[in-house]
Amino acid sequence: MSRCAFVVWHGQRKFTFKPNEGEEHNIASVGLPGNIVVFMARSRPERDMWVMALGQEINRHASTVGEKLSIY
Repeated sequence: MSRCAFVVWHGQRKFTFKPNEGEEHNIASVGLPGNIVVFMARSRPERDMWVMALGQEINRHASTVGEKLSIY
């Protein structure tokens, strides 16, 4: 049985990025301090299932708060 890990990182600081006039995005920079949570899955399919489920919940929460979030 192989184990797969994945990490959820939430940056403490956000920066404003303006790609076009009138368009604004708040982004967190990788490498800065933040909260890190490491998850272990029993297999790649289980890891993929968890990552997809977490992504859906983050997007659902962001839509109720009115923020745009990026998930990589």
